[in-house]
Amino acid sequence: MYEEIVRIIESYILNNKKIDKAYYYKIYDVLADYLNLDDFVNGLVVNDIKINPKESSVYSPKDKIIIANYYSSESHKMLLDSVKDFNEMSYDYLNALLIIDLLIHEVNHAIRFNEIDNGGKELIDELIRKSTHVVSRKDFNNIMDYFKNDKLSERVYNNNHDLSPAESDADYLTLKAINELVPYLEDVDFSKVTIEYFIAFKYSDTLDSLRKKYKLNYNAEYTNSPSYDFCNIVRSKDIYKPEIVLDYNRDDKETFIKDKNNYSLEERLQYGLQLSNIELLDYSREVFDNIASRANYIRKYKR
Repeated sequence: MYEEIVRIIESYILNNKKIDKAYYYKIYDVLADYLNLDDFVNGLVVNDIKINPKESSVYSPKDKIIIANYYSSESHKMLLDSVKDFNEMSYDYLNALLIIDLLIHEVNHAIRFNEIDNGGKELIDELIRKSTHVVSRKDFNNIMDYFKNDKLSERVYNNNHDLSPAESDADYLTLKAINELVPYLEDVDFSKVTIEYFIAFKYSDTLDSLRKKYKLNYNAEYTNSPSYDFCNIVRSKDIYKPEIVLDYNRDDKETFIKDKNNYSLEERLQYGLQLSNIELLDYSREVFDNIASRANYIRKYKR
């Protein structure tokens, strides 16, 4: 899969071809073929319209499609502008990598939603069910229809959705996939500084996410569970109505915290479960050191 993705990048960068809509579809086709997405995703739509300036893509469970916007989100635009001084190739190369990143993220959502829809029994499936009341595609569709008429509930959901186990899952799996892609990129080595920028961006995003999701607990050994926090927030605001979704027992905290000693650090990061304070500090330091090493390379390159 990664070899094919790199070949697509090569066909654009080496021929000085600007990233166009066709690029999105070519990358998606590779992902769809390798991951058998056609069994449960109706395809990709690339829009010209700026639906949300802060977002570049979304997966729609209702329509079973991935929607990508043919423009740069605010955060991506700032990053792209930062490499313009290098050369045009760096700009196009970074843009190509950012598009791969966002498509992989939405594909991970699609895969997970399909598993939930088909009665998936992994812990992450259960966490998503309990935190969102979603057991099937029909439940999710009901919630989205409800949001159309209740913008306050929609705002509460959107403002806190980064805490959700669904986002923790997609974020973790996307970072893992990008780390698997990087060695293939380094083999062709169009522009090492661009790769360094890209990886630094990914890990900066990860560090920012950790700061938003997790809180050190100075009175206990373990941190909070972002997934459980999300569950509490959406329920306390009563944004899900019993008449349109299943009503879970609210006393289910154990689902979110009991497995902290039975799953690896990586799994707990993926599921949004508790970490020990030491684990959070050590992992944050590891991520920061990764960013710092990339930043040092970029600084030397600029001299």
